[in-house]
Amino acid sequence: MNREPNPTGQDTEEDDPGALAGGVIYTVTFLLVAYIPATFTGELFGNRGLPLSPWLFAPLVSLALAVMMLLEPHLQSRIWWSRVQNVWGALLLGLSVVVPILLAVVRPMPVWTWLPLAVPTVLSFLPIALALWCVKRWHRHLRKRQRPELGPFTPVPRVSDHDPQD
Repeated sequence: MNREPNPTGQDTEEDDPGALAGGVIYTVTFLLVAYIPATFTGELFGNRGLPLSPWLFAPLVSLALAVMMLLEPHLQSRIWWSRVQNVWGALLLGLSVVVPILLAVVRPMPVWTWLPLAVPTVLSFLPIALALWCVKRWHRHLRKRQRPELGPFTPVPRVSDHDPQD
């Protein structure tokens, strides 16, 4: 499958993951980010263990975000959209970030309550660290795959590939 590059640099219909997939991607991304302060805030309020409620609520958030993403193009064509646009963005952010934090504090449904203090917050960093590590490995894989081999010549080092041992 060989596709022509898009000369305008804009997204095409093929690049659009769809509303449901976009809702899931946004939910997981924002939940990974929101889970850290949710766990930390929960520990400040005396909750023990890792809160499970933000993860249990994630499918509902995904569905709500998917519906909002489906409605947004239709609402943008309305004359009153410019007045509602900031509220719409705040609603998206609140649904995907603030709700998990509130759930973790109000109704945490904790697991691993035997963990010592501050360990749940440290553990909440692990999914983001793992995701960043995976993205870095994938980027390295793509960079190696796209680098042309020009015979027996050694490649000229790039400025960004500077060796700090010099």
